[in-house]
Amino acid sequence: MERFVAILAVSSPPETGLGGGTGGGEGSSGSAGEGGLDGRVSLASEALDFLPPSTSNLSGLTASFAAKRL
Repeated sequence: MERFVAILAVSSPPETGLGGGTGGGEGSSGSAGEGGLDGRVSLASEALDFLPPSTSNLSGLTASFAAKRL
């Protein structure tokens, strides 16, 4: 789960921070950055194993996140 969250954080636009999110932009309370603080290694080659397809609709995304208990 941590890898999935790290991938989403890195792939989200910096503007997310403007709305109080964790995108690392203005208004962000700080971010662990791309390395994270969990001591795990993130590999780009594993990203597709954890992300739903970009063609997923809402029900597909919901099912994908539910399968990962997110």
